[in-house]
Amino acid sequence: VTVILTESFYAIPIRFPSILQYMHSAILDEVRHVYLNEDRNIIQFDKSCARYDPYLTYTLRPGHCVFANREFSTDLFVNGLGTRDTDEASIKPEIVVLGDSFAMGWGVKQDETFSKLLEKMVGMKVLNAGISSYDTVREMRLFDRLDTSNIKYLILQYCDNDYAENVKFHKEKSYKIMNRQLYDH
Repeated sequence: VTVILTESFYAIPIRFPSILQYMHSAILDEVRHVYLNEDRNIIQFDKSCARYDPYLTYTLRPGHCVFANREFSTDLFVNGLGTRDTDEASIKPEIVVLGDSFAMGWGVKQDETFSKLLEKMVGMKVLNAGISSYDTVREMRLFDRLDTSNIKYLILQYCDNDYAENVKFHKEKSYKIMNRQLYDH
């Protein structure tokens, strides 16, 4: 009975999030913690959508995958670079967008990503090089792999969680990539 009640305590609000508005903030924090740390799928550890990379920890897996969570199911089409875009977009792009899950387009369709909307709006070739969880150091390492022969603009999407990682890099003057064994674990 205790197990069933405990499971229900978390499962019901996660499955029916509209009831969260009626819950005390402490309960809301508990449910949020369980969702973010236990229930939610994270793309970088989804073997069908990501692959280990010794220089970047991981990239997206070239080809097609379906990435899903409770609130969405999205088709991802990934180029040979391991970014959420076409191989054609990676050749002589005029605009490159670097960033994390916001730039990548977490939970949105391929043609709804910031990069694709920008491309339609300005009429220039845009490469979506945003990859979930990347901080500024890995974004710049990825940038080194890109064709920049025709680049006019670089857009760097920055998230508040990048700050701590950047400070650590600045203090240590080095960047440690997760090893393959830990990544696979």
